[in-house]
Amino acid sequence: MIRFKKIFEHRNRGLLLDATIFLFQLILIRLLTTLSLGLVRQAEENVLAKTAISLFLVGLFVLQPLGPILKRWSFHQHFKSFDNDEGGLTSLVLSFYKFFYIGAMWIIIYIAYL
Repeated sequence: MIRFKKIFEHRNRGLLLDATIFLFQLILIRLLTTLSLGLVRQAEENVLAKTAISLFLVGLFVLQPLGPILKRWSFHQHFKSFDNDEGGLTSLVLSFYKFFYIGAMWIIIYIAYL
């Protein structure tokens, strides 16, 4: 039989923190889902709600790739000996992914617009 008192011991505090955060996130996800559905319902009639959803999608399109770009700049500042010319296959795969990403984001924006 499992003794639940052991979870409150000092050595299991990480597990207790993980369980607490998981339960807290379940509550927040439910709240966020309710708020998002309310915003989508309002967007059928309200222009301001449509604008908010549009700005969110444009922000996804613009800001999501901005994080890795800024992180890569920081990486190159710390490691000046990093050679950029050795990753030919990697740059090829990433360029294909970039076009796939842009196309997928435009499809999502178009569907949201409809």
